[in-house]
Amino acid sequence: MRPGRLAGRATLALFAASLIAACSTTPGQSGAAGATGASASAQAGSSVSVRFGNPYKGMDPNAAACKLLTQAEVEQALTQTLDTPTGTETPRAECHYVNGAGFGVTVEIIQSTNAKADLATREKDHAPRATDLPGVGDAAYVVTGQRIIEFAKGDTIVNLYTEERNDVLTPDEFTALAKAAAGRVQ
Repeated sequence: MRPGRLAGRATLALFAASLIAACSTTPGQSGAAGATGASASAQAGSSVSVRFGNPYKGMDPNAAACKLLTQAEVEQALTQTLDTPTGTETPRAECHYVNGAGFGVTVEIIQSTNAKADLATREKDHAPRATDLPGVGDAAYVVTGQRIIEFAKGDTIVNLYTEERNDVLTPDEFTALAKAAAGRVQ
């Protein structure tokens, strides 16, 4: 074999070995932990975030926003099984009704001293896709193409929106969820 060919194969083998070393990490470990030297520094500076599963596990299933819809109502509308709804009280009151992949519906509660006026301002932020939605709370609007419904009832604004996809719920199903939530606002 000629010396030039041997050097080329050695370089290729060294390159392949370095790729294998860089990828030799355990699941959940960053690539930087399995690499050495200059490649570790380069990998540590970059971050790639891939979301798998329900990111809301471990939150409070008794959060106030989780009382506005039942798990069964959301499962029926989405025609799929969901994890137990979980939410938070701070920094904002919200509840996530999602499946194991993190897809579903979120309900957010916003306290206001003038909910109808604040809702009107929020609706303008979504113009021209926002349209009034009669029959839900004291005032409501829907944002077409995004599956967002916001309504005011008393001193409360409630925001319902889908996680990740907007093609699962029909407008009627989504409005029915909003009406159910509005009926439970205290």
